[in-house]
Amino acid sequence: MGNKATKGTSKAIKVAAKAASVLPTKDFREPQEVKAILLSTYLSEFYSNNVEAFAEELGHSKDKVDSWLSKDAVLAGGHICLKASKFKESEEESLERKNNLDEGLKVKTLALVISESYLSQGDFARQNKTFQQQVSRWIDRGTLYIEGQVYRAQAVLNKKKKDKNKSKK
Repeated sequence: MGNKATKGTSKAIKVAAKAASVLPTKDFREPQEVKAILLSTYLSEFYSNNVEAFAEELGHSKDKVDSWLSKDAVLAGGHICLKASKFKESEEESLERKNNLDEGLKVKTLALVISESYLSQGDFARQNKTFQQQVSRWIDRGTLYIEGQVYRAQAVLNKKKKDKNKSKK
């Protein structure tokens, strides 16, 4: 019985990869565009809002997934991402970003945004009232720039937590 559920869940992930283009794991340190959607939308469309099945497939606890959902996590390039920046935005801007992500959105890595729209990392830092060192850390950690906010990967899909522990032994 457990195998059928796992096979069904794995099939859902493969279907989602073709349909939403959000699952192939990417390295966000390189300048690029990826497709992003809200994790809640992904769960609704591909897991019928079954948080437990998703958490089990990912190798995380249901509480961890619930925490991501409460923080409006984003699924992009095979990563679950959370907002890392605290740039000022109005409630309207925040709602608009969530609505756009709910429909699926092409987003850029912070490295690509800076290379296309700013003179340097320092220029980005000054215009966003943050430190250049913080911008460098964000780029080194591979972040996305989504509608005026920086998002950082928290977990990788398709790689169970248990598998990570085995590779460390």
